[in-house]
Amino acid sequence: MHARSMHDIEINWKKEYTCANCDESFEDYKSRRESKDSANHFCSKDCKDSFEAKDGLDTNCAECDSEIHIPPSQVKEVGGYEQKNHFCDKECESKFKKREWVDENHPSWDGGREHLTCNECSETYSVKPSKADQSKFCSRECKRKSWKVDKKEYSCANCNKQVKLKPYVRNKSNEVTCSKKCFKEYLSELRKGEANPQWKGGRFLYYGPNWQDQRSKALERDDYSCEECDMTRDSHYQHYNEDLHVHHKVPRRQIIDEDEPTFEQFELANSLDNLVTLCKSCHKKLE
Repeated sequence: MHARSMHDIEINWKKEYTCANCDESFEDYKSRRESKDSANHFCSKDCKDSFEAKDGLDTNCAECDSEIHIPPSQVKEVGGYEQKNHFCDKECESKFKKREWVDENHPSWDGGREHLTCNECSETYSVKPSKADQSKFCSRECKRKSWKVDKKEYSCANCNKQVKLKPYVRNKSNEVTCSKKCFKEYLSELRKGEANPQWKGGRFLYYGPNWQDQRSKALERDDYSCEECDMTRDSHYQHYNEDLHVHHKVPRRQIIDEDEPTFEQFELANSLDNLVTLCKSCHKKLE
């Protein structure tokens, strides 16, 4: 590469200009003043604003009728609205719009709100017309109340004690237990011999000795609702007639040796970090 001589380098000297607003002379670099291909040059921002304001609009305030000058940039529209009225300050603008921009006279009028009756509390509430077909409740609280399931009376599968519980506490055999103690005794009797999931000649369905406790903790942590769609426990039972699912993020088959499972493997598979509460639909999509 050959070194460039001083004759080959164009030196960016300052150049003299005349301000288009005040006619005063001033100096500045050519690269700053002529790079935007502007026909006019100004010695300051105040001069530039003053010069451009001459091309605006002289009119009267629509509220107080005082004389005002509107810059060219605000003559036609501001914030997306066509400007048919102009104001001297924000206070006048606010008074005018509060009085004149009512119902169908408002630029963003969408036809008004429709009045509906809440399916839960029967109170009247208003929504936009675009949401009227899908709206059934006045609030999220009323929507949640509509999912509520009443308790029913059941007989404990272990001790026959009569208890009132919500329907989703039943197992797949439609049986319930009155306490954790009865539940453990019930399972102990139910899983004897070949009925035990750990039986080597049977199918590997056993989730581990800590599964029920970990499942309960996961449900409590996730506020008894699906982490994907927010469906609550009550609503899930109404739709699917079963309790919410607790999903293993990393599948059990990738952690537990089916032929020789260990307690450590069950602990790892059923750790809370590996569990998430899902509804039946979201669980199916994820699987």
